[in-house]
Amino acid sequence: MSSLSYCLLPPLERSHLSNSASSRFALTNSGRTAEQEQRVKFLLFVKILFRYLRATENVVLLARAELLVQIIVQEHRTGHAHFEPLFDNVETRLRLLIGENHWRRAHSLMMFYLRRKESGLKPGLSQQRTRRTPK
Repeated sequence: MSSLSYCLLPPLERSHLSNSASSRFALTNSGRTAEQEQRVKFLLFVKILFRYLRATENVVLLARAELLVQIIVQEHRTGHAHFEPLFDNVETRLRLLIGENHWRRAHSLMMFYLRRKESGLKPGLSQQRTRRTPK
């Protein structure tokens, strides 16, 4: 992993960068390795990021971000050495493209989503919605 992508990661996500075998292959509660969990979490983050960009109605930036991910994945599949490892490349280039403000906002939304999911509430809805009746 390049030092550039390491310094671009938010502090909460740096824990997965350890190269020790015990941390990379330790099973989590869901039966996945820590590395697999990080991949799942990153894919969730990209999905939330794209939804966030759609909500901001920044269609040009959204289109560029989607195209960038498609190009990186395609080059990775063809075996281009410059696009290894895949997730690090997507993360670094996507973060540079969309900018720090959008990146941090999407990260905050993902953390909110995960907290809601862990608490047993439906991630997108508030616990109870009540309507006020006009007086």
